[in-house]
Amino acid sequence: MASYVRDLALVKYYKESLSEYATYLPAKVNNTSDKAIYVKLSISSQGNLLWYFDDGAGNLVTEKTYTINAYSVLELNEKLVASTVPTETQKDQVLIKVQYYKDSALTQLFGEDNITVNIHCYIQQADGSWTSTQYPNESDIIFEKWNFSGLALTNITDGTRLTGVNGLADLYFKLIASGGGVATYVSDVGLVTDASLKITIQGNKSYGYRRLWIYPMNAGTTDIINDKFFSAIVNVTAYNIYDASRGRLYVEALYSTSLDDTDVSRYFMRLQAVTIRKVIFLPFQNLNPAIFQYAYADYDTTISIVAQYDGVYVFNKLP
Repeated sequence: MASYVRDLALVKYYKESLSEYATYLPAKVNNTSDKAIYVKLSISSQGNLLWYFDDGAGNLVTEKTYTINAYSVLELNEKLVASTVPTETQKDQVLIKVQYYKDSALTQLFGEDNITVNIHCYIQQADGSWTSTQYPNESDIIFEKWNFSGLALTNITDGTRLTGVNGLADLYFKLIASGGGVATYVSDVGLVTDASLKITIQGNKSYGYRRLWIYPMNAGTTDIINDKFFSAIVNVTAYNIYDASRGRLYVEALYSTSLDDTDVSRYFMRLQAVTIRKVIFLPFQNLNPAIFQYAYADYDTTISIVAQYDGVYVFNKLP
């Protein structure tokens, strides 16, 4: 039997409309045997907010079962839903038991693991603060945040940095380009704040592309912050492509192993049209959180994608 600890986050901006309070637990089970195995997940302790699994059909349950074929890997992204709405910043804990069986009737148990899930709930109040009775000091909650008010239309170059309000972290821009095109930023009214970071990426001419990664880094260093929660609202506001078979435009949220790693097996969100999503990166000390904006054209034309980044925060793990 093995025991694991996972840290998850729920982020609620004050201006954000949110009817469901949920987070996601990524997990992977590898079956190295030549026979199928059967896995049961059980919530043995639901925490103060009474967390449930979503069964995929909108029902809240405390148990789920899976079949893993021989020599196969089961990749999960379990949705956990709080049945009690958190109204202020707090930390909750859920205990999950993972049991392994040889038979589909779940009578021949041969292994068991336990997962302790710490769920960090960051709830913004009407005055813009994130403090609560449990966490009265905002410095315990917020490591860094970005106020994009007053940014002018500016070309982004490789290595551009935007320092946060607290001076503790930078948004670092890694740009690789070919065939012309521009990357610019300008402040604009956001969905959850008064100003957001607006970036236009263009790909033009034959085989022209722009690849732009956005990383949170400790201020003035090349140390990517991967031991905290990185959160943002991503709003693709314009998407201009004339022939979808000859160009690509998208925004991804991904985990990378280097400053320009495009291993798509690690991305967990892709926006390919006008879409709004909230992204929350989990703390993985061997993987780096990155937002990736990309434009590519393989013919003599110009295509573009415009994205706004709003509510950009790095949250501390709650003590």
